[in-house]
Amino acid sequence: MKERTKKFLQSTRQAVVVTVVLMMICGLLFPLLLTGLSALFFPHQANGSLITVGDKTLGAEYVGQEFTQDYYMWSRPSQYHYNVYIEDKDGTQHYVMKDDAGKQILFIVDEEDADGNVTKAHYDTLDESGNQVFYKDIENLDEATDTRFGGLASGSANYAPSNPELVKRVEADIEKFLEKNPDVKREDIPTDLLTASGSGLDPHISPESAEVQISRIAEASQLSEDTIREIVKRHTGGKILGIFGEDTVNVLEVNIEIAQAMGIIPSGE
Repeated sequence: MKERTKKFLQSTRQAVVVTVVLMMICGLLFPLLLTGLSALFFPHQANGSLITVGDKTLGAEYVGQEFTQDYYMWSRPSQYHYNVYIEDKDGTQHYVMKDDAGKQILFIVDEEDADGNVTKAHYDTLDESGNQVFYKDIENLDEATDTRFGGLASGSANYAPSNPELVKRVEADIEKFLEKNPDVKREDIPTDLLTASGSGLDPHISPESAEVQISRIAEASQLSEDTIREIVKRHTGGKILGIFGEDTVNVLEVNIEIAQAMGIIPSGE
């Protein structure tokens, strides 16, 4: 009996020691080694591939952003609007939503019941400086758009092609695109401008999707179409090893250069 107990304790000790050693190697030393090597040999990528102009970080190379101004190139649709948010005067974070005039709209909660359900709310419409320019009480909360930011999230709605909500969203996007791009025919809108990526954070569009927007961008930015095409060309990436994937255009990089050409942000030189 004592021998059996002794063997059990030895086996238990060995199992615990092996578990702790492997945990230290695989859970601590190996990650630290990879982190150190990546920071040493690939510092830009290890720090998030951030894009900085002057002393201001404007985004990450591989994380998309939502652009709505006519003089910018538009990204693919995103179920989560690329997690773009702003803060109201009370510090509450809100998804960015704008009215037809381009003013920011915030859903402001006035009263809640004991269960945390909103019972009274209003819209604040703000200008680009955050000043209130319009106030509207919300009569039907069920139809209101709650802009409050629920935290970082990504992903897709994963609607089937037959889902009426997907059809409704795509039709709305088509109408909006045609309104802003009157020279483009409905059948000429590239598919990737109407379909959301699986992550909802895709930073790229196809060269075809960039081309159909150039006329609108040139008119709104007062830059020539040739200038816009040169900017797009500089930020178009080819296939991996020349055979894998497709040619892609980085929307953020294009828009940064457009903003610099327009004098909205300073040159990075």
